[in-house]
Amino acid sequence: WSAAVAMAGAVEPAAVDTPVPAEKLLLHVPSPDWRDQIIYFLLTDRFNDGDPRNNDQRAGEFDPADKAKYSGGDLRGVEQKIDYIKGLGATAIWVTPPVANLWWDPVSRYGGYHGYWAENFTAVDAHLGTLADYRQLSHRIHSAGMYLVQDIVLNHTGNFFSCAGNATGGKTASCRPNPDPPASAAPSQWPFSQNDARDPPHSSEELLRPSLASDLICINAERAELLSDWRRDMRVDNMHSPYRFSSCSP
Repeated sequence: WSAAVAMAGAVEPAAVDTPVPAEKLLLHVPSPDWRDQIIYFLLTDRFNDGDPRNNDQRAGEFDPADKAKYSGGDLRGVEQKIDYIKGLGATAIWVTPPVANLWWDPVSRYGGYHGYWAENFTAVDAHLGTLADYRQLSHRIHSAGMYLVQDIVLNHTGNFFSCAGNATGGKTASCRPNPDPPASAAPSQWPFSQNDARDPPHSSEELLRPSLASDLICINAERAELLSDWRRDMRVDNMHSPYRFSSCSP
């Protein structure tokens, strides 16, 4: 993962329920010396439910009583707790990946509430809110004089297929899409959507590595372009911010 980092400014905070006009959002600010910062890490879905309307997406993936499923925390919930987090002495908030995730894996019987099973790297997960909600959160954090750290996955998607034995070295004949997923059978973003090894176009040399490898190489043209798109579209970090890479193949 990489952390796309943003720093705070000096804008007077407004009421949480009052959206700030897009042209006034404080989204890009310089990064600090991170050795001086106190970072509060939170798992967004497990933190605070600020908008119950987005909890249940009707795919059998939501149940606060089941630790394997979504519980209802969202971006608005984080926004509501900024003062609380700042009061603890934290100077930065580190959120789990807000990207659209695999909601339920029928093989492992577990959900993607944690954010690390990407279904589409360029969209915000519906359980967490919208891109507008995320931009508002970024603005509120910066306006409170704090920093925003965001995890960005680079080396894998959700578990959309399974292989019998070792499927490395181009031996993908045993790989099959997982049966009966409740929301989607494959990522909705190309080229990750090309994940059926039985379909010749999906198993071409060009697509095999990014779509079927168990560990995607982190630093290559596809990953760099993806990260650039996220920074441009989400607009939550300074273009000169540092990055933190983990869970990446060497």
